[in-house]
Amino acid sequence: YDDDILRESASIKCIKCDGFITKKNHWGSVKSGKWIAKYPERSSYHRSFRVPAYLTTNFTIYDIVKEYIEAKRKKNMHGFYNAIMAQPYERVGIKREDKDFKRIQTFTNYRVDPNDMIIPTSAEGHIIIACDVQMASIPYVIRYVTKHSSYLIDYGHFVDLEVCRDFIKKARFKNIDGEAYGISYQVIDTGHKAKKSDGVYVHIVKSNKLGITTFGIRGVDPGNVKMTGPISKTTMDYRKQKIPVYQISDKFFKDKLYNEIIPEASSGKSAWFLPSNLSEDYIKQLTSEQLVVIDDSTNEQGWIKKGKNDLGDCEKYIVAFSDDIHNRI
Repeated sequence: YDDDILRESASIKCIKCDGFITKKNHWGSVKSGKWIAKYPERSSYHRSFRVPAYLTTNFTIYDIVKEYIEAKRKKNMHGFYNAIMAQPYERVGIKREDKDFKRIQTFTNYRVDPNDMIIPTSAEGHIIIACDVQMASIPYVIRYVTKHSSYLIDYGHFVDLEVCRDFIKKARFKNIDGEAYGISYQVIDTGHKAKKSDGVYVHIVKSNKLGITTFGIRGVDPGNVKMTGPISKTTMDYRKQKIPVYQISDKFFKDKLYNEIIPEASSGKSAWFLPSNLSEDYIKQLTSEQLVVIDDSTNEQGWIKKGKNDLGDCEKYIVAFSDDIHNRI
């Protein structure tokens, strides 16, 4: 087909009136139309819907007809859908912004080599690593946590759990007085690899044998899991061994991280620190979740993800775990 001719002549025929929607009348017909729900009784529980692409301003008639022609060229085509998913508006309650994090960047963190990373304080504390198990990698965050402060000293990704254990075994961090420390605690998401060969449970057992006190951790909805508080400790049976696992209220600790800790650190009211050479990827991941109204009838709010948030989950795990260890100490 001739692309220039198609761009000018493409049209869609209305099955109701036999009229044609063309380049010239497309926007006018969209603007003058009225949206009517086909099943209005579903609005209380069905929050998404499909609309024909030609009834939006995101596509031109040319775009749709060209896509149809290209689709026809493929073998074994049984149908063609020009519908797109549409989402209703969301009333955003809270969203952390880049500036919140940039105001917290108060110390310089740098590596001389992988075994010489700096803790910018001499206060007594614990080095905690939190890992979030994903399909392709294992994101991690390492913080030096004292009774009254928390310092981000490293973060990144491991390719697998064996590399993670090797790192944990060898890693040493020096404070400003030159004293070196190893990792004190590890918390790791009991995700999809938990029961696979060399999965999370095996990793927890092997890490504990290396002398690194290790716990599984998972975020849950307290409405679906019986909990007496925002955090509880339990065990999972795996090959005749008891695997220690923390269950944490996902929403409670997201609220605490995003609505309390970060704003207070940004205003100088809390000692939650970030390095001055923090990457944009870290900030992007911690600004990818928004608190929105999820039930208009009760005004209930919940966190939704707008992008990758693996490092945010790691920070959430450290907040929960450090709360518990300092309550026990």
